This record gives sequence, structure tokens and C-alpha cells, in this order.
Amino acid sequence: MSTGMRYALESAAYSAAAAAGLAAMPLAERRRQRVLNNLLRVRPDWEAGRIRRAVRRVFGETARYYVDLAMLARMPAREVLDDRLRVDGLVR
Repeated sequence: MSTGMRYALESAAYSAAAAAGLAAMPLAERRRQRVLNNLLRVRPDWEAGRIRRAVRRVFGETARYYVDLAMLARMPAREVLDDRLRVDGLVR
């Protein structure tokens, strides 16, 4: 598969995952409430709108994480290490 085709498929998968994460919010009320409570605990200074946006981001990012898991499981280790993994601050 060409690099361009793979990029297009990955981009579509991430977009679909983000949408699925947002769609899952009403179906996962207990989890949504847990995320909300956790954010309120660690960011009591944030306004309600900012908290709501952060909750949506958490659901979207979690769904994208599952796309990462599915894709990385099918990649050769060298590709993951060379092209997908970035480590900041590692001292050898």
C-alpha cells in the first residue's frame, strides 16, 4: 500500500473514531460523569464550557487511542520504533 493511501486510511480511521467517541458519550453516562468529576477535581478553576469541551476531547482521544492499538498491532516493530514513537528527554 502506498504511503499516501495509508495516510488517507489512517486519517479516515482517526476521524471516524473521534466521531464514534462523541457518539458514545450519551451511551456511557457513568463514564462521562466519571471523566467530568475527575476534571472538576483537577481543574476547579475551569469554567463549565471548558470542562464540557475537555470531556468531549477525552472521549474522542480515547477512541483514537483504540485506532492506534489496532494499527500498531499490525506494524513491524522497526516501523513503530522509527516512525511512530517519539521519546522526549531520554538520556542515554
